[in-house]
Amino acid sequence: MIDFTEMSLIEKNKVFEEQLFRAQLSYAKAHSTLLAFRLSTGEKTKYSVYQSTNFKTEDLFLVKKIIKGSKFDLVWDGPDKVLEANTYVISYIKPHYKKKTFKAHVS
Repeated sequence: MIDFTEMSLIEKNKVFEEQLFRAQLSYAKAHSTLLAFRLSTGEKTKYSVYQSTNFKTEDLFLVKKIIKGSKFDLVWDGPDKVLEANTYVISYIKPHYKKKTFKAHVS
């Protein structure tokens, strides 16, 4: 703890300016660390987008799921059967849910 009783006003200002400068440096370092972490996780989950789908009905495909807070970041679910395919959306059924249809975005 700093004893301010014997310090002059100029010395107090220097101490406060130094503390402010150190706080700004620590915020900048924390910001750059968080930004680097976000960019690295973005690179892990980055994938190319197909321009058109070549899926036909009854084709089998895998669905990529991102699970946060898990040992494995990415999990491939499937194979699932295609019911209908548009340019970017696929309607499909899972083997255990025969009456329920699901939709996935092609990417």
